[in-house]
Amino acid sequence: MNLKRKKQVIWLAAVAISLSFLSMGVGTAVNYTQIAETKLAVWGEASLSASIFRSPNGTISSIRLSISVAITNPGPKGVSLWLLVMKAWIRDYPTEAGVNTGRLGSDGESAEQNVTRFWTPITALSTEIAADIPAKSTRTVTKELTMNRQANESTFKVIEEISSYAMAHGGIGDAQLEWARYARMTLYVSGVPHDVSGYGTYLREVPVITRSMGTDLSPNGG
Repeated sequence: MNLKRKKQVIWLAAVAISLSFLSMGVGTAVNYTQIAETKLAVWGEASLSASIFRSPNGTISSIRLSISVAITNPGPKGVSLWLLVMKAWIRDYPTEAGVNTGRLGSDGESAEQNVTRFWTPITALSTEIAADIPAKSTRTVTKELTMNRQANESTFKVIEEISSYAMAHGGIGDAQLEWARYARMTLYVSGVPHDVSGYGTYLREVPVITRSMGTDLSPNGG
């Protein structure tokens, strides 16, 4: 496709999007510009805290994970949080030491100063969260997850193996165990219909904002 033809396609697409916004009640070209500015400006930061609770006999009884996402919206229009994906891993010290290689296929990997770290997946979830972030503001949204032993027996046994090795070979207690997190949030510009299933794919993406925070350590990013 030559340059002239490309420009025509881009112009026609812009016209189609603008007309679709008008039909959806979004309004003027100024409003559309503000939507575009807001989509580009929104960003977020995610943090993860993990607490391990043990029964009197030393086994893990429950784990509480808390992920906080600070959403900054410097744009001219408000946005609303819609979906949040959260993944958490714990550093796999035995695998790094070559003591247990059975998790090599499922562990995630990261490279730090030419040293490979291995991370065992603990949880992955996707949830709907409704939260409004007005224009030119920041809001922190927190999602807590409590895991109990009955529903996570195999996972807890892996964590116990990791924590026992960490304490025996490095004096690392439960509170010092290393965790990694990944979060992805989906938002939409306030006042713009985000359920526009009757429109084409590219139009359905117009009001939607997606941001990723951290590195997805899942093998092949899955």
